[in-house]
Amino acid sequence: SFKFKHNADKISIDLSKYVGRKIIAVESAIDKFIKNTEADAKRNISSNGSIYESKLINSFKKKVVKSKGKGEWSLKVDAVQGAFVEFGTKGTVIKSILNKGTKAYPFFFPAVFKNKLILRKDLRRAIKKRNKR
Repeated sequence: SFKFKHNADKISIDLSKYVGRKIIAVESAIDKFIKNTEADAKRNISSNGSIYESKLINSFKKKVVKSKGKGEWSLKVDAVQGAFVEFGTKGTVIKSILNKGTKAYPFFFPAVFKNKLILRKDLRRAIKKRNKR
């Protein structure tokens, strides 16, 4: 005779723990990405001779909202001049208004692109990581 016995509650708990650990690992990778991107962007501002250096560095706003396996992360520069420093003002429309544009001093997007590959690697590692019981 063959007898099959299972405990659905234990299976459910084990699965919840497994998924929970994966979610925590993914959230940790995203937290690291945001932290590193902010630090690199601030370093870029300091090193590239950006005008409004202190205003830009102090205007970073980070928002993290996590709840029940969902998360929302944002990092933004809340200074009006942020876009002008990042992209410059040497465009045809702006140039006609200002006569002489300013040089771009990218700081934010280089930091994002630099850390994007690290984020991908960390996410892969988080998802593939074997869980210890």
